[in-house]
Amino acid sequence: MKQLLASLRRIREIVIPFGQWEMFLMRLFCSLHFYDTLPQRVTFSTMPFPNGLARLIDFTFLADPGLWAVLRGFSIPCLIAYTLGRFSLPALTYLIALIVSFGTLRNSQGAIGHSTQLLALVMLAQWGMSLIDLLAKPRKAMALWKTDTEGERRMIHAARVMMAAAYLTTAISKIDRSNGRWLMDLPNLSVQIVKTQANDYYNTLEPIEPPLAERLPDLIAEHPNLARIFFAPGLLIELFLFLGLLGRRWSVGMGLAAIGLHRSIELLMGLRFASHEVLLWIFFVNVPFWVAKGAALILKRLRPRQHVAFE
Repeated sequence: MKQLLASLRRIREIVIPFGQWEMFLMRLFCSLHFYDTLPQRVTFSTMPFPNGLARLIDFTFLADPGLWAVLRGFSIPCLIAYTLGRFSLPALTYLIALIVSFGTLRNSQGAIGHSTQLLALVMLAQWGMSLIDLLAKPRKAMALWKTDTEGERRMIHAARVMMAAAYLTTAISKIDRSNGRWLMDLPNLSVQIVKTQANDYYNTLEPIEPPLAERLPDLIAEHPNLARIFFAPGLLIELFLFLGLLGRRWSVGMGLAAIGLHRSIELLMGLRFASHEVLLWIFFVNVPFWVAKGAALILKRLRPRQHVAFE
């Protein structure tokens, strides 16, 4: 506990020293996820309920198939540049503009979703850190052409901080909007689940899946205290995801906990947060590092045995 408190006191100073190969893979996987998030074709040709920037800009031009193909296609060289750590600032500027434009159009159809929100925030955080580095050394062209190792680490750290902040904001919003009664009012979640299921059904005309999701509202209403015990850890995970910033072990632990939270929400309510899960795997769990570490430990244990065998 003392060690944890000591780490928390200097959390602003902690930046995990990721290797260049780790950061390259993080950017590569993030780029692949970004491109996969962009649809082949934009089907929204109107904005019946303008949201956010849509109140100022008409984004329906994205529905033009030819134009969208060009815009989506141009994201490829930008993603390659970002992945290689070259021209990060202009590349991220374009990518953010594209994902925000598409997300705004999608959220102007009458129902607001979060499928592109966290991804846009992750890219924005890296853009902001890239801009700070450029302003810190404006006379060095290398600041624009290539990001150095420390700069790359700051960008990845900024993305992780943004993710932790997003989850923390979600948790605080729940507490604030309920006037601190979120846990006591949790049984009312059954009403929200029914509304969500009804919206999904009338959108797709498909039966509720999984079957447990249909029974869940009744279970919550019948066993309110058990529901509070079951759902309370989810709020704690959102509140304390920032502990993942303290080090690699904390990062993988909190990342897996948050992924487990999303998996349980999908199982119980049929609501998916696929983009959130992908980003948690990339920036918090960091599978390649642990695979490499495990392989190194195995090889280390095998070497002495091989040496003795040859004697």
